[in-house]
Amino acid sequence: MPDDLGRVWSAHATFQPDASGRVDLSFQSPISGTYSDIDPMGLFWSMTLGDTAGALPLFIKTGVAPTTVSLIAQVDSETVATASLERLFMAANVSNTSVREEGLVGELFAPQGDSRYPAVLVLTGADGGFGWAGTVAPILASHGYSALALAYFDYQGMEGLPTALEEIPLEYFQRAIAWMGKQPQVNIDKLAVVGTSKGGELALLLGATFPEIKSVVAYVPSAVVWQSFKIGASEPPRSCWSYQGKPLPFVPFPDGTSLTMDIARSQLRQIREAALQNQAAVAAAMIPVERIAGPVMLISGKGDRIWPSDSLCEIVVNRLMAHQHPYPVKHLCYQDVGHVVGVPYLPSTLMGGGGLQENAIAAVEAWSQMLDFLIESANYSSPQLCEVHQNNLTPNPFLTREGE
Repeated sequence: MPDDLGRVWSAHATFQPDASGRVDLSFQSPISGTYSDIDPMGLFWSMTLGDTAGALPLFIKTGVAPTTVSLIAQVDSETVATASLERLFMAANVSNTSVREEGLVGELFAPQGDSRYPAVLVLTGADGGFGWAGTVAPILASHGYSALALAYFDYQGMEGLPTALEEIPLEYFQRAIAWMGKQPQVNIDKLAVVGTSKGGELALLLGATFPEIKSVVAYVPSAVVWQSFKIGASEPPRSCWSYQGKPLPFVPFPDGTSLTMDIARSQLRQIREAALQNQAAVAAAMIPVERIAGPVMLISGKGDRIWPSDSLCEIVVNRLMAHQHPYPVKHLCYQDVGHVVGVPYLPSTLMGGGGLQENAIAAVEAWSQMLDFLIESANYSSPQLCEVHQNNLTPNPFLTREGE
């Protein structure tokens, strides 16, 4: 299966057929291969790049074009069957509108028709650009939402965006919410924000700042605002966010911290855990999540190597409980899962910690529960959602056979 960089990912497994010659991946574990337990989608999440030296071990999806998957069945090394599948990331009835107005850089995905669909603002993490949001938003639209993937910074300065995650004005997101409210296919009264990593921190912060937001889903988020940082930078740290012309208080890294790429990959969680001992800075930088005017869903992993998302989520839960938050709160915390809880059934990764299988299982479960959470939060049902749930295809129903 090629990703959008043209790199080919692959997986393999060997099975012992039953007496009738049948192999059913829903009931059989492989004798050998890239995964070991019974899992009908194991061949998908266990794909790897092989021996490509220096390659980023992360499946890159940059657009909504279908991804082609080729399958080969062999008996005693002889090919006996082939099949080709297309993985669709946007349903045929979904429209895509490029947003380049009012200083916004986004992509709005929505079901076609005259209805107004519950709104979702989707935010990627510190990778910049659209990233994760550009994949998740069209899938959410395929489930019956008007979803805006909003870029808020980009290393390359994409279309005038900041090139660093430093003092990004929250008013930018407020402007995006106002823009969504003017669109005929958007029901802004049922607005959710979904974000991952730095976007999860941002989702909680936006929910605590703007009452228009009625529910928040935060994948591996932070309970505090962190300092912005650049690899190898020596200038004083700055906040990632600003509001009303002032930088928001942030938790700085310990004095003397100098980040290289190797340190960032291996020690970032330990650096942040040490920084959290600065009680004064933590108190000032704490996100006032009790102000969120709706339910909150959190996803975290105890194997997170980027920051301690498990304990940071517990801080959020405890703060909400202490303030008697009147809305539902859900926290999915996974034992051996890292920082990358991705889109179901794409190749899993060890980047950010955890294990390949554990991260893959968490991606499926968290996605399914996130969809349920959005439905319950918006008290919403649609033909798309009804069909999806009736057929138990919640992670992504858009995998279709192209040819045999």
